[in-house]
Amino acid sequence: TAITVDRRCISPSPTQVQLDMCKGDESLKGAQVELLLSGSRYEASALAPQDEWIGKLDHPAFKASIQKIGKELAEQQGPADVAHLNKIICWSRASTLIGLATMWYSINPISIFLLSLGTMTRWTIVAHHVCHGGFDKCSGGTYSRFKFGVGSLARRCTDWLDWMLVEAWNVEHN
Repeated sequence: TAITVDRRCISPSPTQVQLDMCKGDESLKGAQVELLLSGSRYEASALAPQDEWIGKLDHPAFKASIQKIGKELAEQQGPADVAHLNKIICWSRASTLIGLATMWYSINPISIFLLSLGTMTRWTIVAHHVCHGGFDKCSGGTYSRFKFGVGSLARRCTDWLDWMLVEAWNVEHN
């Protein structure tokens, strides 16, 4: 969309919508410039209609709401969450073990699926949440981000049997 710069603001023709991001540049008056809307390129100079809510968002109130929800959820954590994590760990390990036990027979989709499921759940469900500290306060130190997969070969094999170091993941991701 081509727009004409008028009255020290960039306004798309013919609707003349004012763009606050571009106020104050008198040297552009009368020039034709391309209007880049959000959602199409990172260099966007205006919000697309579907993104206009972002400009009206009350950031301090939104931050306070998110912090309130986080505090409420943290206070609700307890033994039920640890029991749920233990159940997921059990299913993840069972998937891996059954996949390993059945892969000797021949190349088969069941073994491939179970090995893949075991690896994916270990990374995306268990390790991701534990390494972010999601169970630090409710697991009594069993699933602490500071102990998970580190300290010994046994911990490494039990918690994080993978090629990437837990320490590297924590530094790069967290």
